Amino acid sequence: MRRLRTWTIAAATVMAAAAIGGTALADDPPPDPGWTGVPHCNVPAVHGLGVTAAKRKLISARCGVGYVTRRRSSAKKGRVIFVVPKEGSVLAPGTQVDLFVSRGKR
Repeated sequence: MRRLRTWTIAAATVMAAAAIGGTALADDPPPDPGWTGVPHCNVPAVHGLGVTAAKRKLISARCGVGYVTRRRSSAKKGRVIFVVPKEGSVLAPGTQVDLFVSRGKR
């Protein structure tokens, strides 16, 4: 008979097993297996795109769309100024990415 303990890391589930009479399981999860082969959200470059195009690009990159905040900027009205977390970040799938959009000049 074997005792199983499960940890969730990123999108992968890692199972560790130890015999009941053998060594005890550690309370810490095993080391992260890395991003190879695991689906993830890689925040795409959406700077300068319209809101709809930016949302579409985020969803296709397995990211979620977070808050859309509008700010005054010298950029053309309706264009993405920046995103949080920054472009190029590697995150867990479905992580919300906030968009900051230009309201145009005053």
